[in-house]
Amino acid sequence: MKSIKKMLSMLLVAVFILVMPMVSFAEDSINLNDSMSIDKRPTPYTLEGLNNELKQIGFPENIISEMPLEDKQHIIGKNPVGLFSIETQEFSIDENGEMKEIKANKGEYGPFATIPTTDLKMTTSVVDLGRISGRQTYTLYYQWDWKKTTSFAWTDRVALSYNDEFQTRISNNGDYYCRSSAYREGSTLPPTSTNCGGRTADATFGGASWNYDMKLGDLNSGVVSMDIETKALNKSGNLITLAKYYHKKGVPGSLGLSIGYATISVISGSNYDEAASQGSKAYK
Repeated sequence: MKSIKKMLSMLLVAVFILVMPMVSFAEDSINLNDSMSIDKRPTPYTLEGLNNELKQIGFPENIISEMPLEDKQHIIGKNPVGLFSIETQEFSIDENGEMKEIKANKGEYGPFATIPTTDLKMTTSVVDLGRISGRQTYTLYYQWDWKKTTSFAWTDRVALSYNDEFQTRISNNGDYYCRSSAYREGSTLPPTSTNCGGRTADATFGGASWNYDMKLGDLNSGVVSMDIETKALNKSGNLITLAKYYHKKGVPGSLGLSIGYATISVISGSNYDEAASQGSKAYK
């Protein structure tokens, strides 16, 4: 009887030893299947994925955090290969009501504008789309954010220009894009869309401009962009870009602009502030 019990005990121990690895393997399998059924990897279609894609092509995290979702989708949807250049400027309104740039390194007014730093922030980016059908191709992306509520509900104007080595991208007719919005400071409500016109009649070879409506008492922001490509095939050279923001003050009425290669100037209208950003960089 004792020998039978001993044999049964040894058999139970042997079964237990054999079953334990199987249970462990089953647990591992369950965990593996669970992790596969819920794919947590970011994709370009999620906010996390868009942020990762923008970071990989070179956008700084502070710019990414301020960029609206629809703008992130618009940029990544173009399948960019990198960030060619980026520049951020800030402006503010001085005691005389003039808009002036403040130099980031010294906190002094710069020569480029009539707006100061705590009031308006501008970011000009050139997104590299690579060489497509032999033509070097870029998206010019211009973002503005008012940090101060406006005193006037007039129509402001933004414009982009480039040098004569480039032309509007032919395959998508430039893919002109304009989005603007406004929100009440301290409000929990989402921003409301404001009117942002498309390419206007005064746009000529060398650039384009847009009108957008400022909303009185709110913080206004927006983005415009366009695609350009080299005229020549398989050639290196230099890209020059110019972005300008025109802010109407005190007097209603629109501004007429003249846009040429790397030039933007006012030909009609008055009483406005102006902020400008110009860049130049070689491409291969």
